[in-house]
Amino acid sequence: MLVLFSQPFSRHFHAPLCSTATFILIVYHVLWIIVPYIIAYSTKSFWLKENTYRVQPQVTFKHDLILLVEGIIEGTSPVETFSYVYGTYPGYNNFYKSFVRVPIIKTSEIDSNRDLLNDYMKFDISMPMYKNESVYRTRVAFVYEYQIPNFPLIMESLGILDLSSPIPGSEVYVDSELLFKQNNILQMGAIRNRYNTPCLNFTNAWDYNIYSWSWEKVIEEYMDRNERTELKINYPLWKTDRSFDEDFKIKGKIRYNQQVIHYRPSVLEVLKNAWIQYLAFYILLGILLKPFKAFIFENQVIRTRMTVDRVPGESQHKLHQF
Repeated sequence: MLVLFSQPFSRHFHAPLCSTATFILIVYHVLWIIVPYIIAYSTKSFWLKENTYRVQPQVTFKHDLILLVEGIIEGTSPVETFSYVYGTYPGYNNFYKSFVRVPIIKTSEIDSNRDLLNDYMKFDISMPMYKNESVYRTRVAFVYEYQIPNFPLIMESLGILDLSSPIPGSEVYVDSELLFKQNNILQMGAIRNRYNTPCLNFTNAWDYNIYSWSWEKVIEEYMDRNERTELKINYPLWKTDRSFDEDFKIKGKIRYNQQVIHYRPSVLEVLKNAWIQYLAFYILLGILLKPFKAFIFENQVIRTRMTVDRVPGESQHKLHQF
């Protein structure tokens, strides 16, 4: 025959309120509640103090930069060196004057997956050179508007390219990534626009201190920031054999990849994480303790009075027969 319906009959164990059995049962439930908390807390991640979040930043090149090209003039004795600079800031060019050489700059930002966020930037810089000028070093600082949604964070940042070689070059090509760097964890929901100010402040035309216009000052002040971007150059290619009438070229691709942001979670996120860990240990401990509890009562390790549900065949029960 098929079992169409089954119903268990329970045994009930009774004891006075002030008894050993009641005391042991209270201790059992207290341990069942407290021990999972102690175990979860000892894992060191019960109260979540820091979490990570992967996000695609909103990056826009502001069409501002400063450029440095250094090298030697061939055929001179003693050997003469040169340093040519250029910036999109009139005050910067006016300060250096005789050292300024104007390049041809081409840039384009591409949204390859059409999600309304730029994925990378291509740039092509051509610096005119005389035939006896050999380039051994170049440095470029690109200026970006950098935003991270959901926090939110908005700032002006730099991507600094710095390459040199013992061999004179004709062209430099780089494939790089613009990485987000943070010294402090971010607060979810708190607006951070402290660094939404110019990274390259070349507006004081009356400041004749050369340090105020130098790369040293730019880098020192930029590295003092708690949030900034850093240009990671993966594959630099330094090409040689420049013809006499050829410009020195700086080409490359800067990728705006997804970044891992470290942030301080909200109260609800902390409670949710703690509750999940506690509940996992609570269920596991309940499964492990249940046989121990059954053994104590079934074998009368502690004194109790047992009653059993009435079985079929007794009064008020009807037997069904085929």
